[in-house]
Amino acid sequence: MKMEERIERLEGENRRLKFFMLSLSLLLISAFLFGVTMRENPSIPEEIRAKKFTLVDQEGKERIVLDAMLGEPELTMYDAEGKPKLILSLREGESYISSYDTQGKPRMVLSLREDEPSLLFWDAKGKTRMGLTLMEGEPSLGFYDAEEKLRTVLSLREDGAGLAFCDAEGNVRTGLGVVKGEPGLWFYDAEGNKKAAIGAPEGEGYLKLYDKEGNLKFEK
Repeated sequence: MKMEERIERLEGENRRLKFFMLSLSLLLISAFLFGVTMRENPSIPEEIRAKKFTLVDQEGKERIVLDAMLGEPELTMYDAEGKPKLILSLREGESYISSYDTQGKPRMVLSLREDEPSLLFWDAKGKTRMGLTLMEGEPSLGFYDAEEKLRTVLSLREDGAGLAFCDAEGNVRTGLGVVKGEPGLWFYDAEGNKKAAIGAPEGEGYLKLYDKEGNLKFEK
């Protein structure tokens, strides 16, 4: 996968994602339902059907809520102040687990979308600042600026590893990597045209310069 394609895929991950702590959620749900049933009836029914389940603490405050009111299942855990701290949800067949800060704002999301795991981090203003993904079996780590523009990408692929630096518009301007065992350094203009390349294939260094159309003009 080309560096530009990896960056485009990584930017597309800038939304709520998924995680697979299903065993934990099932344990919590089962324990809750079992407790409710045993208090009201010593016999355990074969099935309990409801639109919403709410678990409260000793002060009557909601601490865990399970519902599917919007057509998708969601499990939400609240702190003592009533602010959400952890949400496990399913959206169009894709599951997410979101973690919230003390102000009730989402700061981290783990997900599994289209069988590809992802992890996003947001700042206090709700801006995406870092993303870790595994796309087609290849890991990528992206860093975003305060405007949510992708600025740096570190990736590993089958034929090598690379580090890309982007401008304020998210366009790749510099690339550093090792491809098929050969190190290289590349420079691009704002339109994505290659302008210069430095490499050392088989121990022999080279320098290439390109014109504004991307045509090779100098090589040494």
